[in-house]
Amino acid sequence: MTVVLCFRPDQAPYVREREWHPTPAPPDLRDGRLELTFHAGGTFEITRWILGWGDAVEVVRPARLRREVAAILQSAAAQY
Repeated sequence: MTVVLCFRPDQAPYVREREWHPTPAPPDLRDGRLELTFHAGGTFEITRWILGWGDAVEVVRPARLRREVAAILQSAAAQY
């Protein structure tokens, strides 16, 4: 699946410093956020990695992954 994530401007340097693929670096958006697009085979590992970024990242696509991350975050928030 193709995954598209948007990172807050203050986190963009940390995302950018990691080598993702020999293709061009992820683009900065006009508002300073960084958009990262990549391919992933499954959801478990990528979901856990996304959750590690907390509120610094937004899942743009795919919708299924966005819903899954949102459900986990809502469940976690309910515990507090």
